[in-house]
Amino acid sequence: MLGGQCRIKLEGVRMIVAGTGHRELRDRDWIADKTEKALIDMGASLVYVGMASGFDLLLAKTAWSLGIPFIAAKPWKGHQPRVADKYDYGRALHHAVEVVDVSDLEDYPGAWVYEVRNRYMVDRAEVVLAVLEAGTKGGTYNCVKYASGKKPVRIIDPLMREEFKIEAQ
Repeated sequence: MLGGQCRIKLEGVRMIVAGTGHRELRDRDWIADKTEKALIDMGASLVYVGMASGFDLLLAKTAWSLGIPFIAAKPWKGHQPRVADKYDYGRALHHAVEVVDVSDLEDYPGAWVYEVRNRYMVDRAEVVLAVLEAGTKGGTYNCVKYASGKKPVRIIDPLMREEFKIEAQ
């Protein structure tokens, strides 16, 4: 038992999705709608959620509302939510089928830990779902760059209000 939840057996899992996205979301309702449609379209049967503010917690809520199991991948053991996210974070931990501490460190070790968490999720997924605004850099961009060529990536761009795919090579 982790996070108060029982582990599920993963036999028969069809499509494992890793999610990545911005903490600050432009047009949250549009993103939520596109995320729901993407998960359904991909046949998602398990989702890795990075537990950061913004898209990560939105993805957890969307997966849970669709009845899709998700794994909460906390970047480090002592990771805590922003004050404004305490309720959503707590619900995500409660509804996750598994909670993974990617690093066993109690204290924040530095920004590198988010990159390690992202690679952990990508390496275990079959496809990546990203909310990435055109022209932005940062953790989401780095995660998409890492996944590109290894896994198919589906990008939701709220700035350009479009979706597109990057196929694996």
